[in-house]
Amino acid sequence: MLALPPAPSWFPGHMAAFAKALPSLLTKAHVVLEVRDARLPLTSVNSHLEASLVEWLNARHKTGGVRERIVVYTKKDLVPSWGEQRLRRALAKHFDHHLHFVAPSSPHSIRALHSSLVSTRNTDTTATLNVLVVGMPNVGKSTLLNSLRAKGTKSSQNEKPLKTSSLPGLTRALSTRLKLSSTHPIYAIDSPGVMIPFLGHGDTGKERGVKFALIAGIKESLYDDETLASYLIWRLWKDRPNRNSPQSTNLQSNGPPPNPDPSKFDSYLVLGALAERIGAISRGGSLDLDRAARYLVRWWRAGGHVKDGYDSHCTTVRSWGLDFEFNEEVPLGPLQRVEADLVGNANGSDDPLQARMDGIVGRFVEELKGTGSGLGISATQLKKREREEKKRVKVEKFKRSVVLPSNRQAP
Repeated sequence: MLALPPAPSWFPGHMAAFAKALPSLLTKAHVVLEVRDARLPLTSVNSHLEASLVEWLNARHKTGGVRERIVVYTKKDLVPSWGEQRLRRALAKHFDHHLHFVAPSSPHSIRALHSSLVSTRNTDTTATLNVLVVGMPNVGKSTLLNSLRAKGTKSSQNEKPLKTSSLPGLTRALSTRLKLSSTHPIYAIDSPGVMIPFLGHGDTGKERGVKFALIAGIKESLYDDETLASYLIWRLWKDRPNRNSPQSTNLQSNGPPPNPDPSKFDSYLVLGALAERIGAISRGGSLDLDRAARYLVRWWRAGGHVKDGYDSHCTTVRSWGLDFEFNEEVPLGPLQRVEADLVGNANGSDDPLQARMDGIVGRFVEELKGTGSGLGISATQLKKREREEKKRVKVEKFKRSVVLPSNRQAP
């Protein structure tokens, strides 16, 4: 594992305030759009909000009416498409929610999500469908709502009622209600991005922090560009399927060059070669590694590793996004048609990639169960916990009501 700095803590007051208010806000919502980043399909799951979302969804059998949780993975154009359906199948084994992959460059994906909201509205008897948008900082919540509004009201794409930024933390309070359709009463409220209060212990927490920094999901000043570039080079170098392939040659002309000695990883040698290639020279003639690092991070954020053919036309792969590492070459074959897709219960047992992704998602769910987030807990399990808690309270109340006789000395 590459040496990384300790995981920082970034949980401003407005995030804590929203997390505390979420249960109350959910009582007025019919649909929750939980926005995640496709480059961090698991890391961008917010365990801090998960318990409230699971409890809200599982309570629908008590309250009646429509309650839908829709998970939206943004920036689908920045990850290879072969992982989308496989992730959908893996998550369907553990979660009760709908799943969409979207990108501003993919109008049909925005149209499909908007149609899903309209369909939900048509099955509800309430006058207005209220949509609450939640998620991590800078995963694209405001951009998504602007796109949905443009689609539903046929307004110009240049009209953006919600401000957006490439940096996290711009949205610090709930937005006003935003109309998403000119033909149906569908309204949405944007919310502040909420970071996990504690990123984790040891290498796990360190790597999680760097991942958030790479997608600009955490305060910019907490990490320097060279740290981010070093991690990025390490991942690209480790995950590159075939360093001698035409795709790698194309990558070398746009992104980082290959490590000079494959047996010894040295990110500074790679940054130096990149600085020479892009002409990053400081005064005095020395290589400007800082500038090269910024260039590399921007290249990755813009999807250069995908656009330059890094993950395209490969027969084997070693990763998908930053969360799925296979640690060996896994054959990339055509996605198999599984009839259970129709009910969201595909196992993909004959697909080695599906099996790997299933395993990673399964371990992720088990880890989060131990955090008390409520992730993966069914309505039946929640009822059992409620009964046990009520029983415990009754026992404690009974104990307090019993007055033990005082010890009296014999006459």
